[in-house]
Amino acid sequence: SARFTLGYQASVEPFRAAVAALLADDLDPAVGLRWFALGTAAAGSLWDDQATFDLSARWVKMARAAGAFTTLPVALVFHAVSESMAGHFREADTRWDLMLEVLTMSSGPAVLGVNSRSSGLLLAYRGQLTEARETGLAQVRESAARGQGGPADIGRYIVAVADLFGGDYAAAMSCAQTVIEDDPAYTAEAALPELIQAAVRAGDYEAAATAHKSLSE
Repeated sequence: SARFTLGYQASVEPFRAAVAALLADDLDPAVGLRWFALGTAAAGSLWDDQATFDLSARWVKMARAAGAFTTLPVALVFHAVSESMAGHFREADTRWDLMLEVLTMSSGPAVLGVNSRSSGLLLAYRGQLTEARETGLAQVRESAARGQGGPADIGRYIVAVADLFGGDYAAAMSCAQTVIEDDPAYTAEAALPELIQAAVRAGDYEAAATAHKSLSE
């Protein structure tokens, strides 16, 4: 609530407290399964990569132990993204393949926002930019059709990364700016560095300076 009504600075301490509670040794699994999704987003919003990794790993473990097949695919996606960002591509592939397997036992595609075939972010990191962009655009279309703004912005972020890596800086700026204006926790913070780099390379120093001010704060 603080993140969306009072601004980023007001959310920092509550986010830190929530992340710490979800990483506590005595966490009740039922409580964890209820709050891991928001807690992992909070850790990402804080730029706490280790907490994002640890929370998503704990979420996967508890969801598997509880047989929580509705939330397990989402946990696996978060963990696959964490593995990707750490450069652990084989591990990310394993998480993604398991997620696809679990989806066959649940109504998972709707909760993810896309009938997921592959990880767009992982494709981009591997340099498969055409496939990454197509995956991101598909996620935007499918999520928007379901009225899911958050997953749609994740798709836009994937497209922004693919366009940035591919040298289409104006297109990368456009996607990143849309994500930042929509302001989803975690995805908006992640898009700021991409916007800065794309804007500088496109020669739009005003946009770069505005995004850098937000990032610095």
